[in-house]
Amino acid sequence: MLERTRSKKRTEITFVLPAGHPAGEVSVVGDFTDWRPGAHPMVERPDGSRAVTVTFPVDQRHGFRYLAD
Repeated sequence: MLERTRSKKRTEITFVLPAGHPAGEVSVVGDFTDWRPGAHPMVERPDGSRAVTVTFPVDQRHGFRYLAD
């Protein structure tokens, strides 16, 4: 799931995965990190889901994937 917050100059995207899926460490990789593993590790929330927020300039498109152990 993606959660988006926009302002005039930036967009914050929060990448969210449900609790326990997939097992192990997970990070978000994409063209915005040159597909480098571990640049945006997901952190567990109080409800067990995991999330990480990345800030982008407004009106840009990016490709991404979730990378698990």
